[in-house]
Amino acid sequence: MSGRTKVAAVVENWYPRFLANGIDWFDLTRTLDAVHDWADWADAWTATADRYEALGRAALSDGHRVTAAEHLRRAALTLQFAQFVLTEEPGRRRALQRRMAGLYGEAAPLLDPPATRTTIRYGGHRSAVGYLRLPAGVARPGLVVLLPGLESTKEQFSTYEPFFLRRGLATLSVEGPGQGEGAESAPFRDALYAEAMAAVGRAIGGIDGVDGDRVVVVGTSFGGYLALRHGAEIPGLHGVVDIAGPYDLRSFDDLQEVTREGFRDFVGAAG
Repeated sequence: MSGRTKVAAVVENWYPRFLANGIDWFDLTRTLDAVHDWADWADAWTATADRYEALGRAALSDGHRVTAAEHLRRAALTLQFAQFVLTEEPGRRRALQRRMAGLYGEAAPLLDPPATRTTIRYGGHRSAVGYLRLPAGVARPGLVVLLPGLESTKEQFSTYEPFFLRRGLATLSVEGPGQGEGAESAPFRDALYAEAMAAVGRAIGGIDGVDGDRVVVVGTSFGGYLALRHGAEIPGLHGVVDIAGPYDLRSFDDLQEVTREGFRDFVGAAG
């Protein structure tokens, strides 16, 4: 696939997702205007993230915590798309993911309500990594567990979480094996994801102030498939929501090539 063809395929397939996940339309337009070939993709998005990080650090220096939180959150979200389907540069992709996670980690305690980093061990040395947010003034809220999909990370859910928090629900956005920081301890495998979700279920019972008997699992895109397949691992499950995800993978060969390429990278397949 040529560089221009890949750019066209990514934009055609994911343009609505950029907007739905909180990228400003003007930022999106300016960033894509700087992309003439796939070789430009990561640089263009990183430049946009650099501007937001600089604004965030300036706001922090001036004591403007709310403004700093938003700028740093946007910097992290922009880096999410800098590493988007960057399958041909695994080292750079991992570096961008780590920078994204670091920036969001700085923004997290400044958010309203704050996001608390949560590390859940499973299968010995492996970890599912997430962020917990609790709605203010609500005693024992129910919990929404948010699962990212292919090319997604927990940081991306900073756009979704407020919809639940404003309605008095707590959120736990979590990455399993193969996803974001979760990929550093384990590749994606269905069986490993089941283990991770079972560990998440056990951890929920120990979260102070959350009603562990009222849990809903929400997954977007491939995360919807994961929610349907593994949500039952969580005790107290009251429902599963699949947003635009497949019920199964029987139509894999009909997917756009760049999506199939991303999935092969996700599972560690050779080709």
